[in-house]
Amino acid sequence: MKRLDLLSAFAVAGVLTTAATVSPSPTMAQSIQCGEHYTIARGDSLSGIAQRAYRDAASFQLIYSVNSGT
Repeated sequence: MKRLDLLSAFAVAGVLTTAATVSPSPTMAQSIQCGEHYTIARGDSLSGIAQRAYRDAASFQLIYSVNSGT
């Protein structure tokens, strides 16, 4: 059972690493300007929006902190 859990953890880590390094497709690369409103769509995530807006998925923390009172 532990072996399966370990393999699952490696599989998830591989998927997350791959997802973080894939550059957005032209259809995803919409321009988001500072101060503009963005309406979320099904399947959006803060890290995905941060990747499109800032070209850095880790910047999701900035989006979260600015919008935490909303």
